[in-house]
This record gives sequence, structure tokens and C-alpha cells, in this order.
Amino acid sequence: MVAVCSGDGKDLGEKDQVEGDHSTSEMDGSNDPTEMGLVGSIGAKRKEPTDGNFLGPGGKIQKRSRGPSPLSLKEIALPTSRLLPWGGLSPPSDRFSLASSERWTFCHDKDSPFVSDPDACAELVRRIRGGAHLMPETSELAFPNGFIASDQADVEAAVGKNQLILDYELSLRRMASDFAKAEAAIESKDAEIEKSKRVALDKAKEMIAEQSRYHREHKQDAEIIKDLEGELEAARCKIDRLEVEKTEEAEKTKRTMDHERQVHRRELTSEMRCIGAAAVDRFDKFRRYMVDRDKHEEKLVLHSQAFGALDGLGMPEEWGMPVPKKLKDILSANEAKFKEELKGVVVEDITDHNLTVSSLPRLERL
Repeated sequence: MVAVCSGDGKDLGEKDQVEGDHSTSEMDGSNDPTEMGLVGSIGAKRKEPTDGNFLGPGGKIQKRSRGPSPLSLKEIALPTSRLLPWGGLSPPSDRFSLASSERWTFCHDKDSPFVSDPDACAELVRRIRGGAHLMPETSELAFPNGFIASDQADVEAAVGKNQLILDYELSLRRMASDFAKAEAAIESKDAEIEKSKRVALDKAKEMIAEQSRYHREHKQDAEIIKDLEGELEAARCKIDRLEVEKTEEAEKTKRTMDHERQVHRRELTSEMRCIGAAAVDRFDKFRRYMVDRDKHEEKLVLHSQAFGALDGLGMPEEWGMPVPKKLKDILSANEAKFKEELKGVVVEDITDHNLTVSSLPRLERL
């Protein structure tokens, strides 16, 4: 902290800020040009070390204990020149009086970041009205040990406060980092959600289009099925009509075939009768022919014998033998008789036509 004094009765300004992500060298004030300048100038005026040591009784330089304290001086967030009101570990060599109108104020301006910022520190020093006053040295105090103890207590309190501020700022930085990460994660999640929404919307659109296409195709299929059902019903009616016609045609064909069969049977019976009659006639004619032929041959033989006997009577006469006239008359009468009988037997000729049966009328029609 920086202690400032104002001579006009107004509040003194004290500004301080801690950067939690600085390194250890920045935390102990070794890299701050402004702090190094302030410590150097104060140490040059007092001619005493400013490396963290303090003056003991009698003006001797003593080392601060680095035992099992919670935090060492190098772990303090603010530089050493800011820990004490006079800018160092030892009080100034000159006494100064505190007017009744002056008062000390320790404050922290969170809106003015000037840690590790030389320009901000210079501007802060320029803005302090009344100037900075150095505290007296311990050798000039009535109770140096008590002052040193009080100084150590103030230093420890400042260390604890600075550590608390550092932890608070670190936690704030972590929270800010976590918040930024959370925002980034939220943005990433939002982007993913938007992407998933777009994907889902695209899929929904595709599904709607697909459903529309399916509905349209289903409607078309329903119309086609309806038309096909109509055609099927018409085909069934036509099939039933054809079945009826087929049945009627089969019955008609059956009746026709039965009639043809009956006609054929009657014709066949008639033809068989005709054939039988023709065969009987042929056989009768053939039998008559055989009888007439036998009779004609018999008569021919008798006539031949009678004619031969009559012709044989001329030989004895030629030989001079007498032939009775009566015998000659008998033989002549027999020859004339047999000749007449032979003429009376008529044999009807048999041709090939008489030996074959006439063709059937059905066959002649075919």
C-alpha cells in the first residue's frame, strides 16, 4: 500500500491493484521500474538497505526471520516499497510533525490499474496533493522495539491482506477464465445446438418431403388399385359369362354329339342291314350260279354221251355191220332230248361286281 498525506484536510488517496498472473519476480517488485526507482531514492536518502532488512536497536541492520511464517516477503503480491507508509522497511531519518488538519488515509482504488505500470504509478504520484512524508527512523522513537513489532505486525497484516487480495484476484481471474470458457462452451454448445437444429430441421423437411411423396404415391397407388379392381371385376364378370357360354356350348355340343351318335347308329344299322341284304343276295346268286352250272355240266355230259353214242353207230355201218334202226332212233331221240335240256339250263354269269359288297352311303358321303 502507499500512504499519502493531504495538507488541506481532504482525504488522502491510496491506489493499489494486484495482477494475479504475474511471475514471482514481478510479485516481489524486482521488475517494476517505478518501484525500483522509489525504493532506490528512499534508500539513498536514508542510506540504508531496502532489500527487505530492517534496522534493529542502535541502528544495526538485522535480517528478517524467514522461518515458518505463512508467507515470506517475496510471496507478497505488492512490491516492498508499497508495504510501508514511507515506501521502505526503515523509517526516514528526519522528523516531521503531523498538523491537526492532516490525517492519514489508506484506500484502494480498484478502478485505476497501475500494478507493473510505470506511467500509472507516475500519474498516481503526480496526483497526490501535499506530497509524501517519510516516517521517522526507529532510533529516534521512544519505543523502537514496540515500533518494530508494530511494523512487523503491519507488514504481516499487509502480507495477509495482499495475499487475500491476490487470492481474491486469482479467484476472480479463474472465475473470469472459467466464465470465458463457459461462454465459449455455451457458444460452442449453442452452435452445436443450432447445427443440430438445422440438421433436425433438414431431416424434418426431408421426412416431410418423403412423407408427401409417399402420400402422393400411396394416393396414386390407391387410384391404380381402384382401377385394377374395376378391371378385375369386369374380367370376373366376363369370365363368368364365358363360363356360362362354355357350359351352354358344352351342353349344345353334347346334345349334337348325342344326336350325331344316334344318327350314326341308325345309319350304321341301316347300312348293316343293307350290307346284310346285299350279301345274302350275292350269296343266293352265287348259290344259284353253282346249281345252274352243275346242272348245265350234267346236261352237257349227258348230251355229249348221247351224241357220242349216236355218232358211234356210223362206224359199224362203215365196217359193214348192220345196226338196228330202232336203236338208232332211240339214240337220236336221247341226243335230241339231252340237247333240249342243255339248252333249257341257263347259267347266269358271275362278275367281280357280284363278288364285292357295295360301298356304304356314309363312306360315299365322306
